[in-house]
Formats: sequence, structure tokens, C-alpha cells
Amino acid sequence: MSSTVHKRASVRRLAPFAAVTAVLAAAFFGPMLVLGQYPSHRWAVAGLYVAVAVLLGASAQRLIARIAMHADEARRREREVARVADVARRLSSVEGTRRDVCAAACEVGDATFALLWEPAGGGRLSTTAAAGVELPRLIVDPARERAAVLTAFRTGVPIFVPDISREPAVNARLLDLSTPVVSVLFQPVLRHGDPVGVLVVGWGERVDRDEQRVPMLVALLAAEAGIAIERADLLRKLEELADTDELTGLPNRRAWNRELDVAISTAERREEPLCVAAIDLDRFKELNDAAGHQAGDRLLKSAAAAWRATLRPADMLARPGGDEFTLVLPDCDVERAGVVLERLRAATPGRTTCSIGVAQWGGAEPPERLLARADEALYAAKEGGRDRVAVAGG
Repeated sequence: MSSTVHKRASVRRLAPFAAVTAVLAAAFFGPMLVLGQYPSHRWAVAGLYVAVAVLLGASAQRLIARIAMHADEARRREREVARVADVARRLSSVEGTRRDVCAAACEVGDATFALLWEPAGGGRLSTTAAAGVELPRLIVDPARERAAVLTAFRTGVPIFVPDISREPAVNARLLDLSTPVVSVLFQPVLRHGDPVGVLVVGWGERVDRDEQRVPMLVALLAAEAGIAIERADLLRKLEELADTDELTGLPNRRAWNRELDVAISTAERREEPLCVAAIDLDRFKELNDAAGHQAGDRLLKSAAAAWRATLRPADMLARPGGDEFTLVLPDCDVERAGVVLERLRAATPGRTTCSIGVAQWGGAEPPERLLARADEALYAAKEGGRDRVAVAGG
């Protein structure tokens, strides 16, 4: 609660006291004025009583006002801490994404915007999330500029700037935001005691230095944010591990099935062609038996890397298992797919060859039937002498 509000509250509390004092004075002096001819010492005694009553009443009123003010402050802090706790619970109940953290900072601090800065290599910091403002990715480089966000990250100590227009050490690009910025708090986000980022919270109106509750609330949130971000990163890594073939780093069968469904839905919506290929290393079992599993694993890894280098970013190569590979080619008909697959076949490392079967999506068939047709074409390529691309029939 601001000092102005406290003053108004004090004035309201003084009104009853002033009324009681007036009544007390009237009770003492009224009869004397009406009857008259009172001894002078009676007037002195009455005045003394009134003066003592005023002093005692004023002291009591100040004490009551102070107690009420502290009670109001305690209730306000309790509400604010409960608010932070509620936000923390919400962050823990979801994945705690970085944008959720920024939105929570705006909510807790009644702020205009919030930015999350994290390391980008070479001592640089980059924005990874924002709330309350739309902006491109920003990067600050200590070799090129001075910025409070870099200082807060390096020292792990919060920096509060009431008016950034008067602080040359503040990142000047904050002044160029479309959202008005006056006061800014640079709050380090710590994980196990070490800075892992900086939460930058900004207000369009001035926030005074003596308003300590705002930095305190954001600091509490930043502590929760470090945990939430760590949890989100761990969940993402677990998801990646669950979807990734450990040997080659390619998507596994689980990821392949999901992404194939997405690719077919996209092709249907955009009315674009789509092809699926089944790829098999020729005589892989013979190599595995003769040279051992380690040699087979090395071949699988090098083949996956070589093939992936020939593909477009939108193409997805996967390893469902063994020496079996699958490939989805979005926005690609069977003629263009043949060119891509011949390039892929030629990139097979060493003296090894591969056989490929390719099928174009018919526009209505389910994923299972499309992949089955690609497998049939692969079998035809094997039967035809290996080291070739075969196209499935309609």
C-alpha cells in the first residue's frame, strides 16, 4: 500500500477522534460558559483534563493507526505471497514453458512485459521467451556492448532501474520496444545457485525504489522459474529420447508413426503429393555375422548420416529398427522422389549398397497401406538384383 493511501486512511481514522475531543471539551466548558462566574482554577482544571485527554487520545489513535497499517500490510503481503504460490503451482502443473514463466512474471509484478534471456554461447545472452510484447530474437554480446542484463547474469545480483532513460548501462534496445518502458528489473534466474538466465520485467510507469514488494515477488517467482525451466528441459529431453533411435539419432518407430500421420494430414489439407520410401542395406546380415555387431553399428550410423545429408529439411528419415529405414518426402511426386532416392542410394558409404522401394500416396489410403506398398516395392528391388530404386504400383 502506498504512503498516500496510508495518509488518507489516517485522516479517516482521525475524524472520530476529533469528534470525541469536541464532545469532551463541550462537556467540560459548556456548563461554565452557560452558568458563568466559575473560579479560574476550575477553568485550569478543565483545560488540563481536556489537554490530557487529547494527548492520550492522540497517542492511542496513532497506536491504533499503526497497528491497523501493519495489519493491512500483513494482509496485503499474505495475498501477494499466496498469489506467487498460486502461480508457482500452475507452473508446476504444466510443463512450465518459458513463455509461461514470462506471463507469470507479468501477472505477479503487475508488469507491462517480461523477457527471458538465456546463454547463447560465447558469453552472449539471447531472448528465448516473452510476454506482453512482440519482438524478434534479441542477442547481447559482451564484446560489443554494455548491458545490465549481462551484469545481472554474470554477478547473479538483481538490478532495479526506476528510469531506464537515465541509465546508460541498460540495454539500449529495450528503449526501442513498441511497448513503453520506464522501470525495469533484471532478476537472475538461478539453478542450484548458479545463474542460468535473467528475467527482465518492465513497467510502462515508474516504480519507485522504495517499493520493495515488486522485486521481492519477482525474486520468488524467479526461484520457481528456475525449477520450472529445468523440469521443462528434462521433459523435452525425455521426449526426445523416447522418439529417437539411440544408435543413429534418427526418429524411431514411435516418432515415425506419428510424423507420417501428420505428413499425410498436411498433404491432404494442402492437396500436395507425398511419397514414402522403404530403404534396406543390402546383405547387412552377412556383414554383421562376418565382421561383428560393432561393424554393423558403425555402418548403420554412417549410412544414416550420409543419407540425411542428401535430403531436404522437410524430409524425415527414420530407423524403425534393425537395418530397416523409412523416409517420408512431403510435397514430392514419384518422379521427383526417384531423383532424390537415386542421390541417396549413391551416397551409401563404403562398398555397401542399398535397395529402395517408393510409393506415392493415393490421396485416400491409410498410412499402413501406403507403407505396405513401399515395402512391396522394396522387395521387388531386392528381387530385381538389389542396389536399385523400385516404384510401387497404384
